[in-house]
Amino acid sequence: MNRSIRTPMYRGFTLVELMLVTLIICLLAAILFPVFARAREKAYATNCNHNLREVGVALHLYAYEAGGRFPARDNDFAALSAYVPDREILACPTLVHLSRDKWREVIGESYRLKGGLAADALSTIAVAGEQDENRHNDGSNFLFLDGHARWFRGPGEYTGQGPRPELGKPFNPR
Repeated sequence: MNRSIRTPMYRGFTLVELMLVTLIICLLAAILFPVFARAREKAYATNCNHNLREVGVALHLYAYEAGGRFPARDNDFAALSAYVPDREILACPTLVHLSRDKWREVIGESYRLKGGLAADALSTIAVAGEQDENRHNDGSNFLFLDGHARWFRGPGEYTGQGPRPELGKPFNPR
């Protein structure tokens, strides 16, 4: 029997192989972290949009009992306290996240409310919006008189979307 010379078999990985695998994992993480951050911010924007719709429901309940008028003063969220199921909807989730779940501190900093409007006015009037114009992925949410909320891109570049709404004024997207 002719036996060939056997080379010893090494078990395990070489240092170069381990460094290469580590490099690939780091590159993938560097590519994916910004994607995850944008996805998280999009989730915050969606939650904020839902919060504004809840504020719209509270506004209409208030107007129903107040003879068809919204609160008389701007940013009068205290008048809506009886109609808001949870006061946390008055705080933007992005600010709540940044302030370590201290939502009571950011209630006045999250949204703006236009007071003195009638509930039967034009449905294209923006009633509420965010304080910061570029809070969510270079844009912000607005609540309209008919109860729908919509995200608008910030005022930086023209995207074909048209102008941004102003609180208390009729909005024409064209």
